[in-house]
Amino acid sequence: MDVTGTFRRLVQQAASAAAAAAEAAGSREKRTARPDILPPRRPDFARPAGNVFLCEAYIIARHLREVRQRILGIRPAYLNLPASGAGRRGARLSDPERDEIDRGIKAAVCQVLDRIQALGELGAAQLDAMPADEGAAELLRRLVGALDPRRAGAPSEPQPPPRLSRRDAAAALQSSVVWWLNARL
Repeated sequence: MDVTGTFRRLVQQAASAAAAAAEAAGSREKRTARPDILPPRRPDFARPAGNVFLCEAYIIARHLREVRQRILGIRPAYLNLPASGAGRRGARLSDPERDEIDRGIKAAVCQVLDRIQALGELGAAQLDAMPADEGAAELLRRLVGALDPRRAGAPSEPQPPPRLSRRDAAAALQSSVVWWLNARL
């Protein structure tokens, strides 16, 4: 059963009713003839806008993936494994060729390790540039209040859990990204 026509008619009625309500309220906003019924466009997580730390982390992750694909592609020839397929012989590498591959992979791994360390330093610099931590001041107030001798015998009031400051959240994100990249390496 096709109910597309009924659906379109209901959407048009809802749009006209919303336009009439906006006009009655004195709103001067322009309305389109057909409201957008599609969901909003998904953000591109591979290109985070305005976050240099995450952009660099995605570049490093892409480089790690390329190094891994290179290693997996060369693995059968490096280990002198037979090629997949009936009757075909796999390519065999000589010792100098293997040494050259080893040097290339070691250089790529060292380069990625240096970039991960630079990313950690970038994250530390971003954290230093953030404003003072409100969470630490709140924690200090609670500690001083808990050590107050006038409240020694009184039952303690239930305290709301401390809020996670923006700086703490950024530090947790950055440390987990650096940990993940190191684990992938």
